[in-house]
Amino acid sequence: MKRNNELNRIDSTAYGLSARTNPVKRNDNSIAIVIDRKSRKVMKDFDRILQIVDHVQQKDKHLTFVVATPAPVCSKTKKALKSKKILTISPSDI
Repeated sequence: MKRNNELNRIDSTAYGLSARTNPVKRNDNSIAIVIDRKSRKVMKDFDRILQIVDHVQQKDKHLTFVVATPAPVCSKTKKALKSKKILTISPSDI
């Protein structure tokens, strides 16, 4: 993974998101939503991710999304993310 200062961070407030949200522009036409927490990702996280995606897509409809997290993601959440065409990746793959 690149160092934090080398990542192409996006100003989250420009999309109406919380300043604590960490979107990162990837080389392709996608945005990685970085969730740097060790605890397991569950359906409540899925709801929050969808809210973030909706906010960003209101301004840029052409973007695709991935979720970058070092924590395990429950199978139900993985399936739900995949149904919305949102991939899960390791932070080292950004």
